[in-house]
Amino acid sequence: MKQNFERYEVVAQFIFDEYSKIYYAPLRYQAMRHTDLVDGWVTLLAQRRHLDLELLKISALLHDLARFSYNAPFQHAQKGANLAREILEGMKQFEASEIEQVCQAISHHSDKQRIDTPFEEALKDGDLLARWSVDPSEQFEDDLKQRFNQLKAELSL
Repeated sequence: MKQNFERYEVVAQFIFDEYSKIYYAPLRYQAMRHTDLVDGWVTLLAQRRHLDLELLKISALLHDLARFSYNAPFQHAQKGANLAREILEGMKQFEASEIEQVCQAISHHSDKQRIDTPFEEALKDGDLLARWSVDPSEQFEDDLKQRFNQLKAELSL
């Protein structure tokens, strides 16, 4: 069965419109690049792990909105979850359970030491892989090394 990605496209357009308003060009570029990389990695992870592809991709699009567009580097995950809830509810295209799943993943994506649902873990992993994609020589902090090594093994990297 082919999955319909119309809702994803609406959210993608919204996010990239928001990011295009970022005045500082390097931050605008970082926002778009990071979001695109997370989206790509969660696509792969959703397929491998048999997760809801559309909702995971929507989570990837929304996960750092507070960080980049609303200048909230601290507690951006919770602030982002609140923003995502407002946006998705306003679209009136999502079930309450879908909104909750997306918002839970966003609110937990920065806490990579905590183990959550497979859906939430995929967003965390996509976020980490996006960071690695930008600089494959980067040495992760001790608390991220185990997660990254497990990802490398899972994906044969």
